[in-house]
Amino acid sequence: MTRTLLVGCLLIISSTSLAENLVPPNGARGDDVIQHMRGCYSNAMGPLAAGGELLKGVDKELLQGKSTAGFLYDGRPLPPRDDGVLVPRESLFNALRSSTRTDPYVVCLLMAGFRWETSKESGIEVLQRLADQGSVRAQAEFGRAYYLGLGVVRNNSLAFKWLNAAASANDSDAQFLLGVLYSEGDGALPNDDLALQWVRKAADAGHQQAQRVRTHIEKMAEDRRKANQAAVSKVSEIKAAAEAGNSESQRILAGYYIEGVGVTQDATVAIDWYKKAGQAGDVKSLTQLGVLYDKGRGIAVDYSEAVKWYKLAAEKGDSQAQYNLGILMYFGAGSERNQVEGKEWVRRAAEQSNEMAIRALPSLR
Repeated sequence: MTRTLLVGCLLIISSTSLAENLVPPNGARGDDVIQHMRGCYSNAMGPLAAGGELLKGVDKELLQGKSTAGFLYDGRPLPPRDDGVLVPRESLFNALRSSTRTDPYVVCLLMAGFRWETSKESGIEVLQRLADQGSVRAQAEFGRAYYLGLGVVRNNSLAFKWLNAAASANDSDAQFLLGVLYSEGDGALPNDDLALQWVRKAADAGHQQAQRVRTHIEKMAEDRRKANQAAVSKVSEIKAAAEAGNSESQRILAGYYIEGVGVTQDATVAIDWYKKAGQAGDVKSLTQLGVLYDKGRGIAVDYSEAVKWYKLAAEKGDSQAQYNLGILMYFGAGSERNQVEGKEWVRRAAEQSNEMAIRALPSLR
């Protein structure tokens, strides 16, 4: 009996068709490849992968009919070659569970910019083509890729463009993320009404993440509404002080124009007030200018501009600017990639007890 089972298992292994090699994105270093692998492994081990659900339509285009068996071994990612190429190997784990574990793992890698060795298109290029052709699912995943920086440089403006298109076509994943963008002011001016509208639509359609965070977003929106109402009475006073040259009031007024507190939302006017405050020596205003260009808050994302303003504030000791600048430099957004200098700015921010920097520093090699 035992011998029969063993032979059967061996037959399964020997009949497994291995996939072809996976080539990493151009310029990816060893550490980058391993980071992608670890992240995708976590994705593959999650409940979504266990249920066999992938990307609801675009997974077939990304997998291109190829087998994914051999890319995981005993529940662990296989190490890459010295050149970063992932070479599949046969294993009992893959032979028995490729459809529920290795498929999501490989799809995730393709989403990160890997490509099949015989393919001219990376997974992210496939998504770009499908999104341009009007595939709603591809638009949603492409928007998510830009929002999270998966296989592309993170860009909230482009994330908003693609998620808005897919959300308008009733894709619940896109509706949820679009709601998050409006709530955070990423890729658009913050708008709690639209944030709630899109998150509620996604939740009503059965989107589990939207259902989990709906109450939280509703509470944040209510808290901001109360705070904004309380600030409305101060607008005239703040505006008069700003026009009289008070730099702190100029910064506060700029924030009012971003949030729409007692004035019509206008990122251009906000930028003018932040610049005036910055020129008068208000360091926090310099940081906020960087945030607007970094996040695409009512304007197009421009990482070069973000780096410029962050650096001015960072050199004056602002820890948030130091952290933000360090991250952009570390990943090469808005400037030539410089991991050493980027990490140094993050370290400086951590020394000032910046919590985000303290959490990020151990992961920056």
